[in-house]
This record gives sequence, structure tokens and C-alpha cells, in this order.
Amino acid sequence: MFVKKRKAQVTLFIIIGMVLLISVLIYFGIEGKLSYFDPEAIIAPDKTAVKNYVEACLRQTAQEAVTLVAFQGGYAKLTDRFEPHQGGNYQEFVGGGFKIPYWHSNGIDFTPTRELLGKNIALYIDSRLNACLQDLEPLRAVYDVNATKPPKSSVSIGRGRITVDLDYPVLLRTLKKRGDTLVNDYRTSVNSQIFEAYDLAKLIRDDYIENNRLYNFTMEIIAGSELPYKGYEFNCHDRTWSMTELEQEFNSLTNANLRFIKYVNTRNAEFETEYPACAEPGVCDYTRSEYYDKRYLLDVGADDKHKRFSVSITPFSTTRFEVFPNTGGFVKSLDIQLPVVGNLIDPCVNLFNHFYTVDYAVKYSITDEDGLRFNFILPVNVLYNDQKTTFSLYNPYFDDDILYYMNNTLSVTNYCQGAEHEVVVVVEDKVSGKGILNASLYYECISFRCAVGQTDYIRTRHGIVISRTTLLRGMFPECINGNLIVDAENYIPRNDIVLTPREQLDSLLVQLKPIVEVPVSFESVSYNAQGVASITDYLDEDSYIIVFVTNDDIPHSEASTFVPGQGMSLSDFKIRIPLNDSYENNITIDVKVIDEATSISTAGYYYKGTFDGRSLSIAENIELVLITQRPQPTTQDAMIDMYKDVVFEYSDRFRPKINY
Repeated sequence: MFVKKRKAQVTLFIIIGMVLLISVLIYFGIEGKLSYFDPEAIIAPDKTAVKNYVEACLRQTAQEAVTLVAFQGGYAKLTDRFEPHQGGNYQEFVGGGFKIPYWHSNGIDFTPTRELLGKNIALYIDSRLNACLQDLEPLRAVYDVNATKPPKSSVSIGRGRITVDLDYPVLLRTLKKRGDTLVNDYRTSVNSQIFEAYDLAKLIRDDYIENNRLYNFTMEIIAGSELPYKGYEFNCHDRTWSMTELEQEFNSLTNANLRFIKYVNTRNAEFETEYPACAEPGVCDYTRSEYYDKRYLLDVGADDKHKRFSVSITPFSTTRFEVFPNTGGFVKSLDIQLPVVGNLIDPCVNLFNHFYTVDYAVKYSITDEDGLRFNFILPVNVLYNDQKTTFSLYNPYFDDDILYYMNNTLSVTNYCQGAEHEVVVVVEDKVSGKGILNASLYYECISFRCAVGQTDYIRTRHGIVISRTTLLRGMFPECINGNLIVDAENYIPRNDIVLTPREQLDSLLVQLKPIVEVPVSFESVSYNAQGVASITDYLDEDSYIIVFVTNDDIPHSEASTFVPGQGMSLSDFKIRIPLNDSYENNITIDVKVIDEATSISTAGYYYKGTFDGRSLSIAENIELVLITQRPQPTTQDAMIDMYKDVVFEYSDRFRPKINY
């Protein structure tokens, strides 16, 4: 019964539908307008095709955005933000068409926030989406399509996923302009670990700032290598390095060592085997270096979510490298040979008290298992062995293509001979204001060093001196932020002058700070175990003395030595003191008396204080006190105890006395 009733209802609906259709056909036939049946006239457009098309482009562009933004350290576009600003500083490293930013430079933090990371992904999507959409051209064969405003995306960054919502209203009609449909509901997601990579990068950056990580590694590398640094060694070989040799060695050392930096809870936290331990020639078992295990495996707070990432470190070559003191670009040790003792010749002494000024950069690449690479750069800036806290104008980072061109197509000779910009450089003593004769001038641009010439008095064309002003009318080659170097005997070299000749005035005044030589005399004080002092006759003409004087304001250090039997009496001994141009000079005086038989320092003096620089420049004599103990040390351990318990303890009681 139920079945028969249902069939009757269906038959009724069919009959009604046929009647309506016949009525419509009759109507259009009467009007003479029926040529064919046009469903477009009565059916609204389907927005599914538009939605699928736009979201497919959105997904593709979002994947491109994540790849680029990660590669560029969280930024989609760096041109505006990272152009060199007033003062000539750069905050980017350019290479291969991509720009990898400094996350910290010149005391400024450029690390993007999580919000800014999302905005940069959105920035790329908005700027590139139209290229994928092709102005919706593929849809125009079916629909009339009109985007009412440009695409505007918003990005939500989560763990393992990027979600993109797009505001892009598209008005959709049939080709006959009927059936308005507004489409504006687009969303896509991309699987990506960019947030976790960014999070690990921030941990590394924070560790770099809080622990002075790269600076400390740099100074450890210098101190632990054959580079001249501080202290003295006993051998009889003169040590001389060119600045080029030292820079190449420094770059090799940083490149070889910093690559071993590893991070706990990352994919490459375990050290690769690198050092063979050979039981016998040709038979080696590879073992890890304990030094790198202890010093270069860093815990920055990475956790389980970072274990899928590997971290690689790439140091770039130095953009500035100087070692002080140097003469004409050459660094020397002060070699002194002790006199013959019996039938033996005592070891010679090479003195080192050198200061490094270095700028270079380190690139970090954080890579996951799917190939996502997150890059950023941190700088290393060393100023006279200390971490640089203020920055001079000289801090250029050059385009890779320029570096390649200059290093591979030009020689020093043809670069320097191409000098065409004339600058008159006047050089004078900053304390007295007098001209400095025979000051040597050099000009550095990237890896090139050009000798410009030496200063002279103003003379007639016949060579007659008509003015005590000293100058050099020099020709300088083309360079952006070239480095002018001025060096003169008994003066502290200037290496901090940025000179772009075509942008400078026709003349330049350079003032050098003097190094004065002052005669010195010594008294001796001896302490017993109870700390009781007595004046002694410990010092005599057979004592071997080294005096280090450092001006901590500059800083600059000078070493002066007295060696008996060299045709000079102790009364003729002079020490060299570097001065700045003010009345206050924070000076450190470090004196060691070395026993020629044991090579052990048996007396010393260590004093830090403020001195009147102009008074020192006219001083006739300075009196220093040598401190020792009874009995005198005969071993290295005893010497260390003497310095700790006696020399450093009591030196402040004896201020240097300056006589005029």
C-alpha cells in the first residue's frame, strides 16, 4: 500500500514539471526569443573553482615565502632596512642574490620578533601572489572575474605548521554578467619547522650576547696559536711577520676552529672523528678531540624540538685586521740574547705584547631534515684585544662580486698605480703641535695596501725649507671607506682613519700621540715571610730587566729592556711611555727582573695609575721600586707565589716618582 502511494506522488511531480516546461517554451516561442536553452541565464557561478585556484597559488607562494624568509634570517625584503645609513655602516652580507642579515651589529639588535617573522612571510606572499595568479586569466574563459582589491595575507606561525589567511575579494559573474558571487574565503597551511629553527637561532644569539661567545673564542684562538700575543718565550730566533701573513693565518685559524662549534640537543651535537691516534706508523684509531668536546660543545637551552636541526658555522674572512705595534705593516718580536754563562749560551728572549683589532663575521645555518635552511650572521669586533663596544665609521661589508673581482682580477701594483685622487695630509704631534717629519702613510682597501709616501717640510722647488709644517701631497686610489694608516717613529700609529678621497676635502689633518722616552732608576725592597720590608742592594749592573708600559686609554704598549754587557750602564736605561693627548693617562707599568741562569723572574713591580701626560713628556727621570722576597724564588711555582703574595700585594704602596 505504501509503495503504490509513493509511485503515485512521483508521477504527479513529473506531470507538473512537464506542464511548466511546455508553458515556458510556448511563452518564449510566442515572443520569438527562443534560439537555444541557455542555463547560464538562470544558474549562478560556482565559486569552488576560484577558491581552489587561488588557494593552490597561495600554498605555492607560501612555501616559497617560508624558504626565502628562512634563508634570509627572518626577512623577506632587506633593501630598504639594510641600506648603508649615515656613517657608512652596513648591517647585511650580500651574496649570490640573497641577503643574509646581521642579527646584531654596531650595538643594534636586528633580530626579528615572532610577529615580524610572520609579517615578512606575509609581505613576500602579498608581493608575489599576483605572479602566480596571472591576474586570474585561466578563469576568464569560463567566468567574468574581477578582483576588487589587492591580496592581503595574514600568517599564523605554529610549531610545525604555517597557516595563511588571505583577504582577496573576487567578484564572480557569468560571461553575460549575471549571477554575482563574491569569493573571499581562502586559507592554506604549509608544513614547516621555521618557528623551531627561529627559536634555536634566538637561543644561539642570546648566548652570543650574554657570554661574549665569539669574542672569547677569538681571543682563545690567538692566545693558543703561534700568533704574536703577550708574554715572552726563550729561543734565539728573530720573529717577524707581515700583516698579510698574520691575517691569512688568523683567517685559517678561525675557519678551522669555529667550524667545530656544536650545540647540545641538535642533530649534529656529536663531534665527528677528526684526530688520528696512531699506535704505530700507518695504524690509527680515530678519536674525538677532548678540547673541542669540552670547549666547543655549547648548551644554549635547546630541547627535544631542536633535535631535528643541524647547525653549521662559517666564518668569513676579516674585513679589518691590525696588530699593534707594527712598523710599516710588519710585526716583530723584541729579541734579546743573554750573555754567555760558562760554556753555555742561555736561551734568547722574544718579547710579545701585541694588540689585535679585528672585524669579521660568522654565518650560522640551521637546517632541518626536509632541507629548510635558516641563516643569520653575527659579527666579531675586537678593538686592541678588547671587545669593541663603540664603533668607528670603518665597518664595510662588501658585495661578494666586488670582493671576487678585486681579489682575482687586480694586483696590488696596478690597483695602487691607478691612484688619481690627490689629498694633502698634514701630520703633527698632538701634544706639542709640532710637525712630524718622515711619517709614513699607507692606504688600505679590502686586501690591498698602497704606500703613499712620507711627510716632509714645506720647501721651495730648490729644496729650501720655508715652513716647519710637515705634509704629504699624496695620490689615493678609488675605494669606499678606505683605511688611511699613518706611522712615525716614537709615535703611536693611527689606523682608524676612514678616507674616501673623492668625498673628502682637499686636505686632512692627522695628529699622532707621542711615545716619550724617560730615564729610569730603581730601588729594591725585599719582604720576608712575615711581610716585613727592607731596602736591599739586590739590583746591580748584572740584572736583566724588562719593563712593559701600557696606556690603557688607547690602549698601546711598549717594551723596554736592559741587558748587561751591551755597552750600556743601568744609569742610561730609558723606558718608553705611550701618551694620549690629555693630562690624564691611565698607565700600567709592569717590571720583571729575570735571572739569566734559571730564566725565572726574581723581582717585579706592577702598578696602575693616572699620570699627567704632559709632565711625563718633559720628565728628566722616573723612579721605580722593584719588589722581591727573601728567599728569592728558584722555581716557576715559587715565582708565581711571589707575584701573587708579594709583588701584586705591595706594589700599590710605591707610586712611581717623577722628577723634573
